[in-house]
Amino acid sequence: SELAPVEIIQIAGFECPYSAKAQSTIKEIARRYPKHVRHVFFHLPLPFHDQSLQSALASTVAQREGKFWEFADTFFAEQDQLSTAHTRRVAQRHDIAVETINEGIKRPEAQSFIDQSKAVANALRINGTPNFFINGRNLRGAQPLERFKAVIDEELAKARRLVENGTPRSRVYAATIADGATSPQFV
Repeated sequence: SELAPVEIIQIAGFECPYSAKAQSTIKEIARRYPKHVRHVFFHLPLPFHDQSLQSALASTVAQREGKFWEFADTFFAEQDQLSTAHTRRVAQRHDIAVETINEGIKRPEAQSFIDQSKAVANALRINGTPNFFINGRNLRGAQPLERFKAVIDEELAKARRLVENGTPRSRVYAATIADGATSPQFV
């Protein structure tokens, strides 16, 4: 939700086993906090994961078709199958023409999007996956739900206080991050 007072930025790679492990926690957070948490995904395909870049590129094409999360869920769940042939099967399964994926992967916009994601990770000094930023507070690795829940609940309490003190709900997230740190704040 755009008005969600808590934003989780996930920096991950589709071939990273720890990124895949974290997905069940992310799904549970979405179930528990449907209107209070917004989830944003940034790609960091690591160079030693040889299928991660292709999967990231394909997901950017799927995003333009409104099916990013379907691709992401499939790539994480079927991580051991990542390949060109698998990407084609995933496209067919999610009703995107294989030609659309093949052509889209070659377009400079797809690589540019991945490069922008990498630049964000580099700016935050992130060189491994997964990493999560909850309203700017960094959790590294596939952490248990309780670690996420503790930070989310703290951030929701801050948001409630802001609203009680007159901040319009539409401005809560902006107010929360207004004095954003210039370096990652580790939990």
